[in-house]
Amino acid sequence: MKIFFYLPNANYKDIDYSRLEEGNPGLGGTEYVILITALLLSRKIISQNIEKEFQIHVAAQNTNIDIPGISFVAASDITDVVSMNADYILFKYEKNSYIELTNALQIKKKKDPSIKTKIIVWAHNLIDRKERNIIDKDANVPVVLCVSKEQMNLYRDHHLFLKSTYIYNGIPLGYLKSIKGSLPSYSDRPHEVTSVGSIDYYKGFHLIAKAWKTVLAAVPDAKLNVIGAGNLYDRNSKLGKYGIAEESYENSFMPYLTEKFEEDGEIKERILPSVKFWGLMGVEKNDVLKKTRVGVPNPMGKESFCLVALEMQAMGAMLTTKDYGGFRNTVYKTGMLYDNPDDLGKNIILLLQAEDNHIDECYQWMENNFSYESIADQWLQFILNLHEGNIILGSKKLPYKENRTDYLGWMREINRRIKSIIGYSLPTIEFYRSILRRFGLVKDF
Repeated sequence: MKIFFYLPNANYKDIDYSRLEEGNPGLGGTEYVILITALLLSRKIISQNIEKEFQIHVAAQNTNIDIPGISFVAASDITDVVSMNADYILFKYEKNSYIELTNALQIKKKKDPSIKTKIIVWAHNLIDRKERNIIDKDANVPVVLCVSKEQMNLYRDHHLFLKSTYIYNGIPLGYLKSIKGSLPSYSDRPHEVTSVGSIDYYKGFHLIAKAWKTVLAAVPDAKLNVIGAGNLYDRNSKLGKYGIAEESYENSFMPYLTEKFEEDGEIKERILPSVKFWGLMGVEKNDVLKKTRVGVPNPMGKESFCLVALEMQAMGAMLTTKDYGGFRNTVYKTGMLYDNPDDLGKNIILLLQAEDNHIDECYQWMENNFSYESIADQWLQFILNLHEGNIILGSKKLPYKENRTDYLGWMREINRRIKSIIGYSLPTIEFYRSILRRFGLVKDF
């Protein structure tokens, strides 16, 4: 069985891959996960002496990468993978990529009906309601692979749930344990807050910017570290005058992070001294995270998993972000999840003033859920089950555990049970919420 991971990495230059198992060297989170997963799975297959039965390849736009253990092949775009006679093409789900791939595969199968290639939708991003309908009906997609339990739960009352499963992304816990002893205690850390990720609207940096002066009013010596840039995923994008984010987006949040001052009789503007923009960083970001008390990964909350959340906690930070999706799985119980973004500043202040990060308990939790060894075993089992045609999907993979505090969760389950009896023509809970949202009765941010 030949499995091809597709890696869209044309825009990544000058990356040092020599320390891949120590963390993300400066790629997007998903691109890093693709590489480390392919490496771990390839090693696991070799250790089981089944490399003749199972071949793992990475079809990359840029193959100028030296990572021993990964087989790279060149693919200028995702449609090139169709010609590689794969049994399964596994790709990061994005709408345009999916359309291009399925169109190319359909054309090939019309020319040669004997082609058996199937597509595994690896849902690193949340899939919207309309797109779920299309994927659900696609016979070329036998499995939708989610990256967290709570991401899969979001689809519980949609028919797509019946061909969905999940495997968490992993973290380099072995390496992290080796440096854990050198981490400063929580009480010895300065009052530093850190944001990591692409600086764009979807990642919600504007919410941190808006809350920052509230934080400073309560904790005057607080510092804000901003790691990332608006061109993380597109190094050619046009940035604003500060070189931080796309121009219009930068203009929307910089007023919260700047101050006026007079120099030589002129009124000028500068970034607040409490704020430092570090730009793009690889594993060296850990030097910043080691001093961090509070991490804020994507305060918009719409993450299917969020590897950065685990990286921050491994360095001893406690987190605050929205109570949604993958964060319910990747934020340890010492973190503070909110429903209302107005609580972001308050949560940051409370965590800055906390006395202990309970890092030993957090590490045990990460060991139980996200260690590379555990994740590699799950991936091996996944491809073995794929080969044998017995993957556990839907409610058998994720039976419902009643949680009345998660009212949307149990409403989805009730809706799923009704639809399993009378058919899936009824709308999802998300559809009803979209109607309420349209009339301003439900507000998302």
